[in-house]
Amino acid sequence: MEPITHNPYRILGVYGGAGITTITGNLSRMRAYLNVGKNCDMPTDAAKLLPAVPRTLAFIEEAFAKINLPVDKVRHALFWFADGSPLDVAALENLQVGNVEKALDIWEKRDTFSTLLNRAIVAFISKRHKIAIQYQLTLIHTTEYRQKFLTHIAGEGYRITEKELSQLLVDTLWTCVRPEDILSVSKETPDYQVTYEYIREKLCRKYVDEIEHALAKSIAVKRTQGKQRYQAGVTLMHDTRTSLNALHKLLGKSDVKYQMIADKLAIEILQCGIDYYNDSSDTDSIDKSLVLQKYAMRTAVGKQTKDRCQYNGDILLKNKMAKEVEQEIQFIDDQIEAYKDKSASMTSVGQFVKICHPYLQRLEEIAGSGHTIVIDYSGAVANIAIRMIIDAINKM
Repeated sequence: MEPITHNPYRILGVYGGAGITTITGNLSRMRAYLNVGKNCDMPTDAAKLLPAVPRTLAFIEEAFAKINLPVDKVRHALFWFADGSPLDVAALENLQVGNVEKALDIWEKRDTFSTLLNRAIVAFISKRHKIAIQYQLTLIHTTEYRQKFLTHIAGEGYRITEKELSQLLVDTLWTCVRPEDILSVSKETPDYQVTYEYIREKLCRKYVDEIEHALAKSIAVKRTQGKQRYQAGVTLMHDTRTSLNALHKLLGKSDVKYQMIADKLAIEILQCGIDYYNDSSDTDSIDKSLVLQKYAMRTAVGKQTKDRCQYNGDILLKNKMAKEVEQEIQFIDDQIEAYKDKSASMTSVGQFVKICHPYLQRLEEIAGSGHTIVIDYSGAVANIAIRMIIDAINKM
């Protein structure tokens, strides 16, 4: 975790809150060692827990520059050990020799700004991120701990609000832990509302940016390139599903921001299907387009967008049905043509009805008994049969 392993305080061989005299003294020592080609290990390196510090002249000078300003001292101090009390001194001595459990036992005897911070650093190192974040949030959102921490790190005169400190913490955490972990921990306690609102807004921006980026790639595909548009729609569904679900969980469907991005996404996916269908001669073009249409319909929130999805879906379903019953219709048309002028007899009537009946049934299964196409063709067959029966009777 880079904010810890490459922390300026660690590189300079000090704990958070060290005075300028200690820091410059360490710098002089390091320069002397490095100038003769020797590495300079420091007791504060936490060498039993972390990788070795890759000290170079450029690296130590850069580290020193990173903690020139009070705000930068505070930012980096949130991710390194502090010796703010005799408890810390004893615990850190154990930590230097790798006795982590003993150090934790000491720190857990009492909650102070430094014991909370030090427990957080150990938790981060052992990849227990949520526990570490919990300690940090307790530190910055408890007035007493926060004020003592700021005084220890930046001096009595330094002022920073709870909200500003929270943002410093979150902006660094954002680079090294799952943002969702910050969100879940900050959501648990009302006292952490400042952090929760900030990380929530950052996550919203992240998810919206991911969706917008995917949309831009899809929109860039020319609408005249049917097959490419279909693939763009499929890719858009896949690439935005996680971000959209996360945004929905975060904001809910009633949120205007969610509605806008969801409808924008739905319209583009729907349009990909339309462009593909209009340009395609594939036998399965309707089914493929319906996959995109149905997903767009599920994604859409606004009434206008939903109506547009429904309208295009109805057209596709109508065309799908027409294509599915094409064979049945052609067969019935052929029989009507063959029998309409045929010599009437009761036998020929029975043959005509028997031949047409299974095809009429198939029409009904596909389109539904109340569909006009079923009614029209059933009526046509019935009319031919009635005419033939009347003719046959008249010949008797």
